[in-house]
Amino acid sequence: MKLMETLNQCINAGHEMTKAIAIAQFNDDSPEARKITRRWRIGEAADLVGVSSQAIRDAEKAGRLPHPDMEIRGRVEQRVGYTIEQINHMRDVFGTRLRRAEDVFPPVIGVAAHKGGVYKTSVSVHLAQDLALKGLRVLLVEGNDPQGTASMYHGWVPDLHIHAEDTLLPFYLGEKDDVTYAIKP
Repeated sequence: MKLMETLNQCINAGHEMTKAIAIAQFNDDSPEARKITRRWRIGEAADLVGVSSQAIRDAEKAGRLPHPDMEIRGRVEQRVGYTIEQINHMRDVFGTRLRRAEDVFPPVIGVAAHKGGVYKTSVSVHLAQDLALKGLRVLLVEGNDPQGTASMYHGWVPDLHIHAEDTLLPFYLGEKDDVTYAIKP
């Protein structure tokens, strides 16, 4: 067997193993299935929104907010918590969501260091997640990381889910006029 054939077999076996692990964990190997969503308790949601827990309860009773999702635990019906989408809706209702004026250019934050392996991607991803949890819209650009680490943090396995046409390469080559095609939710 030639070296290239052996290498290709190893690569394919690695891809199959990655898919099998994802299917065993998530019943699917898509990026969407890999996302772990969480719900925040009412006190946590209140802190994120910037109001009291009672203000949330009062708004739910008054119909300003939808009734909370509930589930039966034992014999007691309890709140299951709030999704980030529900928390952002609360921010809109209470007027606490941070907004940038339409005529103001969004800030650009760069995380840089002149050395590899110093957690630039980790800092970037965690900063983006923190800003998103605060209700801001965030675009995290992974422009020059050949490993695709930020993509992996968000459930995208580069070898399985990302192809050259999904990257900034077509833009760099002048084949695309802007980068909107490469933005993933």
